[in-house]
Amino acid sequence: MSADLELGDLKALKTAAKEEFRSVPGIEGFGIGDHVLRVYVRNAEVSKRLPRRFHGVDLEFVVTGDITAGRW
Repeated sequence: MSADLELGDLKALKTAAKEEFRSVPGIEGFGIGDHVLRVYVRNAEVSKRLPRRFHGVDLEFVVTGDITAGRW
């Protein structure tokens, strides 16, 4: 599989993960890492409620704390 195809696959999986996990409180966002999907979570407890893999791809959890929009 080419690197571009892999990135395309990860982008599609990211979209699917957003849809599947949208109702889980404490998820702050999603990203793409080196052959992994990143899930940005408010705290480590949130990651304990989620699987370690999604459609065959590892999930990497990044604890962010609470993210809120602010004024600069």
